[in-house]
Amino acid sequence: MNIKSSESLSSPHHPISPLAWLNNQPYVLLTLASLFWAGNIVLARYVAGHVPPLTLSCIRWIGTFLMLWPFARTHLARDWRTLLAHWPLLLLLALTGFAINNALSYWAMQYTQALNGLLIQSSTPLFVALWSLLLFGVRLSLAQFAGIAMSLSGVLVILTRGDLGALAGIQFNRGDLMFAGALLVFGLYSAAMTRRPAVHQLSLIAACTALGAVLLLPLAVWAARRHRVAAHRRAMIMLFSGALVIAGLFTLLPGRIMHRVVFGS
Repeated sequence: MNIKSSESLSSPHHPISPLAWLNNQPYVLLTLASLFWAGNIVLARYVAGHVPPLTLSCIRWIGTFLMLWPFARTHLARDWRTLLAHWPLLLLLALTGFAINNALSYWAMQYTQALNGLLIQSSTPLFVALWSLLLFGVRLSLAQFAGIAMSLSGVLVILTRGDLGALAGIQFNRGDLMFAGALLVFGLYSAAMTRRPAVHQLSLIAACTALGAVLLLPLAVWAARRHRVAAHRRAMIMLFSGALVIAGLFTLLPGRIMHRVVFGS
């Protein structure tokens, strides 16, 4: 991976830009990822009933790949042989992190509330720790366990507005169980990601999104035909238009400048 070391970034010959600084802050990036994923859950709940979850998942990864392609194509041209040599792991990552996990979580949002989803999502580190222990024998340190406990406690306080007695009034249904299943699959993806091949991060994420979309495509077409997506024309037009506009914006000059600043190539 072409990641600048902290020493080179702090050198007087290499002034630190905000994006370059952000690229070397894994905890900040993980926090932002959780924030964006929370927005994803709210949006999934909003479109529930309009777009079949399999179709929505496929559209999501197609749009993501279109946004990544202008930045990832040069890296893919260099890394494709390495990716191909690790195709079983790549298939596992695409299947768990992009196909099953996403489709199952969107499916769950048809039966439960976004608040329940966010509450269950706070247990994600536990699923990751479970798979890491089962697959690789990695045990949580005391500090890691304390961090997970603090995170769960903070989420509970926020969601219940300080009244933990409100938890007794939360009702769980099959959608909640499905969402927990999606997190269990995502935990496997996160644990397996630690064994990823030594390729550029854009090569890996682009390959996984493309493969995830391909895995979902037959089921997405079947679900769209079965659920008569044409009956929800307005929601579908907004979804497709938004995806195309966002993907187009990423291909413009500001996006290319951002890529050079962050990834240095």
